[in-house]
Amino acid sequence: MRETRSPPGDMTRNTKTYIHIGPPKTGTSALQLWLLGNRENLEAQGIYYPEHAKDENQVSSGNISSLFDRPGLGDPVFSPAKHDDLQNRFAASGCHTLLLSSEIFFRQVPRLHEAFPEAIFVAYIRNPLEIAESAYNQMVKRQLQTEPMTADMAASSRHLRRLEEHIDSIGDDKFVLRVFDRELFEGGSLATDFASAIALPLDALSDPDLPIINTSYTFDALEMKRWLNQFPLGAIQRAVDTLLQDYTSGMQRFSFLEPGTFSQLKFEFHQALEKFFTRHDVPHAEVFLHNIAGSDQKPHVRQSLSDEQFSTVCRYLADGNPRLFIRVCDILCSAEALGSDDVRRRDIFRRQSPSGAALLKCRVRLSTRLRRLLRYLRGERLSAYLAASGFTGQEHNVDRLRQEHAMPAELDDGQVLRDLALKAEQDGDFLLALELMEQASGLWQGPLIMRKVAVYRNAVAEKYGYTPAEIRKALRS
Repeated sequence: MRETRSPPGDMTRNTKTYIHIGPPKTGTSALQLWLLGNRENLEAQGIYYPEHAKDENQVSSGNISSLFDRPGLGDPVFSPAKHDDLQNRFAASGCHTLLLSSEIFFRQVPRLHEAFPEAIFVAYIRNPLEIAESAYNQMVKRQLQTEPMTADMAASSRHLRRLEEHIDSIGDDKFVLRVFDRELFEGGSLATDFASAIALPLDALSDPDLPIINTSYTFDALEMKRWLNQFPLGAIQRAVDTLLQDYTSGMQRFSFLEPGTFSQLKFEFHQALEKFFTRHDVPHAEVFLHNIAGSDQKPHVRQSLSDEQFSTVCRYLADGNPRLFIRVCDILCSAEALGSDDVRRRDIFRRQSPSGAALLKCRVRLSTRLRRLLRYLRGERLSAYLAASGFTGQEHNVDRLRQEHAMPAELDDGQVLRDLALKAEQDGDFLLALELMEQASGLWQGPLIMRKVAVYRNAVAEKYGYTPAEIRKALRS
């Protein structure tokens, strides 16, 4: 493959910067995963795409952390130091093009334009109706949405309006606009279309197929997750989401909008897009509008599961991850002030017990490593072991412990902390036991944990003369 990079540190080279800004629901996560997997190939073509993290679902926020701090995961704050570090890494790479991607950049275009005055912003335009229904699915998956979809949730073309504001602010010449339509992608895929947008030769792509990630729920899985969102699942939310993403039974294509509402919104969005395209040059705009005008609504469904559908998903959860299912049951049983329908659903959920074989396999797999550790500690005080392992302060991080003893990912941190607290109790170290069990209680609400917290508080108060309030103050200090 032809090498197009300049010598590292060559400050005389002409450089370009492309910033992909999404917006949301235009295949950004899949595109970023593809870019990550092709970094070496891109650099051979002179394009530097900074590495970034991704979660267990292969979803990421792209390059946002290369330029912004996110204190408490609040609004991004531009970091001049990160900007300078990125520019230095880009210069050292010898590449001629800097490529960045993040949906969060969509709200930061003015600040990015200040930092990169010559940058070209790449944005995709998708049918707002498709965005609305896909976004609602995402709200249920990750934002704990419990309300049914309404027309008001769909009646927004804010992405289009904000994009036009950005264009009006910094100029058409700073944007490359594309339509998000699989029939109209250059080269037949989003990857090849994006490559065309940044002037990357299509014959330089080793694998133009995007990975399939962050899949939408089926109707049955979505309605189960929407019902579960009313309960404090806490640390197990992500595990429930992952399991439900793999549920393939039920309807794959569906729409919650009333047919009349769908038709009205389609007409309004078509008008908004037509107006946008008269002002801005977008390839294939006319065909894109034609496709929207001729598009049919997916089958309309009422947003509710039958008891049979609900039971089927429950059985899937029970056999798919018995440990997780039991923990969800514990949380459901602790819930108060439920309506009659929710009580009935909770009872249905509890009746779907895991199969004996699946539960036995799960228990053996989850407990073996921890039992070995506790056996290893039988002749040693836990406090000494934790100190030797680098555990300090009240927030006992179990990551190093998990790695050292090869504990499976399914073993919850709350369970590890609980059993370590019980070991500290055996040692007679009630202060350490209280610290560990207090932290476990924040991850896993169970009757044993709450009872032991009370026991340990009383034991510490009796031994050291502390009141419960003083114990809390001592633990925070």
